[in-house]
Parts: sequence; structure tokens; C-alpha cells
Amino acid sequence: MSAREIEGRLIDAMSEMDVVDAHEHIMVEPERLARDVDVLTLFQHYTRTDLRSAGMPEEWAWGKLHDETLPLEARWKVFSRFYEDIKHGSYARAARIAARDIYGVDDINDSTYLELTEKMKAANVPGLYDRILKEKCRIRKILVLGGQKEGDEFFAPLLPAEWLGTWAGRERMEELSAMWGVPVRTWDDLMTMIETALAEWRRRGGSGVKFAANMLGESYPEDARAIFTDIMDKGDVDPGSRVIFRNQLTHEIAERAGAAGHVVAVHTGIIWDNWNDFHQMHPRKLIPYLQLHRSTSFDAYHAGIPWVGTVGVMGKTFPNLHLNLCWCHVISQSMSVRALDEWLDIVPTNKIIGFGGDYSLPVEKVWGHLVMAREDIARALARRVADGLLTEDEAAGLARRFLYENPKRIYGLDC
Repeated sequence: MSAREIEGRLIDAMSEMDVVDAHEHIMVEPERLARDVDVLTLFQHYTRTDLRSAGMPEEWAWGKLHDETLPLEARWKVFSRFYEDIKHGSYARAARIAARDIYGVDDINDSTYLELTEKMKAANVPGLYDRILKEKCRIRKILVLGGQKEGDEFFAPLLPAEWLGTWAGRERMEELSAMWGVPVRTWDDLMTMIETALAEWRRRGGSGVKFAANMLGESYPEDARAIFTDIMDKGDVDPGSRVIFRNQLTHEIAERAGAAGHVVAVHTGIIWDNWNDFHQMHPRKLIPYLQLHRSTSFDAYHAGIPWVGTVGVMGKTFPNLHLNLCWCHVISQSMSVRALDEWLDIVPTNKIIGFGGDYSLPVEKVWGHLVMAREDIARALARRVADGLLTEDEAAGLARRFLYENPKRIYGLDC
């Protein structure tokens, strides 16, 4: 039997599996419903990066394209000039899948964009998330960055490290002190605030803390204490001192997060917008943290793209590191398949998380991304079934691990 036939059966099997969506920036439903949506909503966020890379002027890619006060026809006219250049990339493919499967529009073009807009507007009513996320995607829990409204058990929030003082001058430190109800005047007070915040976040249903790899650096505790005193005395310090303070605080947070039962999720690899030096997000920056904070569980987001092999070796080497394919399938399907193929050789399969949509406003694209994730997981596993390295039942079991069982266990989710 061919690998292609096996792929199809594995995709069918995954369509019946529950899913933990292991990373989103998604807003709660009432916020989405309050927005005026149209066809270009499906090209928010990541696709704007491709549009700008293709030559779209910045004022359009980052402003006018999604300015609902401008006529849709005028915005579409500008968009369509560049759409053909990005249409076949992974970012745009998720939009096309969503249009086809959710709204019954087979392609997005000059003849269909108005019809698609009307269908999106008609669907933007209460129950949208239930219909798309819970019923169609079979998502049982979403790991979301930041402050979801309390009481919505569908979301398990991750605490942004910035909410613990990593970028704080004195004014922001005072705001955070009030937020967490802990007066902060000394270094020890700051540590108490962090511990209190982590415990409170856990009480609210939170399951982790989110860093970015460019926040990570060497530990200089005594220097950081002195800099903190300067911050509280002077209001702020020079940029170099702030980096030392931030780096030390990430170490303090990482250690305390582990003690509080939180996973430390870290953005590694590619950066989502233009003009950035993504080498600042190299996953190797995690290595000192993995060595120093061995009781803390870390989650390397985005497979470290383009350093998927490096992240794989790190996952093999460090017992406290998990590997997360959130965002990856809409960055590059071929790179995601390669990552999984390499990781299956070297990484214990209980450490791999298979999917996270990583969207905000265009909730429809979570479905498009999940379709692509199923394709990639099926492709990597089907090759091994065809080569006699796995049975088809074993492959389906691994897919279930990646999509549901692993993220549920790693993050301690009740779903």
C-alpha cells in the first residue's frame, strides 16, 4: 500500500480525534463578534508579512488594508495586486481552506470576495467559536497568551513574562505591584510578587509562563539586585543595565514557575513580522536555562524554525524540554514534516506537541491550520508505516499523542 493511501486514512483517523490547541492569541468571542469582518480579515496578521515582503507598501499592509472606513472594493483592488504572489504559500493556504470548508467558497478571487464577505458577516454571531473551534476542530482546550476572562474554561492562559516585571521601570513596577497586591520596594519584595502572581495565575486556571528567546541571557544575581535598587531610586536605568536585570529576572521566574507547577513556554526561531533579525531567537539560548532550572518544564515554541534539527537534538538531550509545532504548519509544511521526521528518530514521542494555531482575529484560520497540521503529521507518519517502521495503529496512536494527549499532560489540563 502506498504512503499516500496511508496518509489519507491517518487524516481520516485524526478527524475523529480531540485536540488541544497548544498556542493562540485568540480573543474571547464577544470581542471577535464586535469586529466588522470581511474577506480581508482572513489575511490579518501573518499574511501581511508576506504581502509586505512581496512589495505591498507598508501603509497598506499595516494600516489601510484593514481599515473598515475605506470601501472594501478599494482595499480588495490593492490586495489583489499582491495576492497572486503569496497565494500558494502556507500562510495564505490556511485562509483558502477556511473559505472552502467553512463558507463553501472554493477559491478567493475577484469573483468570490464579496460573496465570501457576506457569508463571514452572517456567521459572525454568537456561537461562532462553538461551531468552528469546538465542533468542527474538536478542540477541547486552548492555550492562550494573556488575560482571558475568568470563568471561560475553554481557555488556559499563559502569563506573559512582561506581567512579572521583566521590562519594568519604576512606574511599571508600581503598576504590577498594584495588579498583584504585593508592595514592592526591595528585591525580596519583587520575588514575593513573582511567587504571588504565579500562584494566582495557577488559581485562575493558568498553566504556564511565556518568554521569548531574545529575553534570555546569563545570570548575574548581584548585579541585578543593584540595578533593581537603581530602578526604584531613579525611575529607570540605561539599556545595558535593563538587559542584565531582565536576564536575571527570567532566571528567577523560570525557577519559581517550575516550583509553582507552570510550564515555561519560549518563542524560538522565526519572528512573525518583517525586518527582524530572527537569529536573536535562536533556540540555543535556552540551553543554560535547561541546565540551571532542571525542575522546570520548558516548551520550545515554533520548532525553532529554521533550526528544527537543533531543537530536535535539544529535545533528545534535555529531559525538561518539550517541542511544540505551534504556528509551524502555516510557516512551512515541508519544514514541519521534516521536523517531525527527524524528531521521530531522536526524540521520545511523549515530548512532541503537534498543533497550535497562533491566531487572534481570524478564528476561521484555526481550522485551516489544523487541516494542514493533520496533513503534515500524516505525511511524516505514513512514510514510516510504508517503510515498515510503524503499524498504522501505532501511527494513529502517535498522532493522538501529538494532538491531544501530550499537550494535555505536559500542561496539566483538565479536558
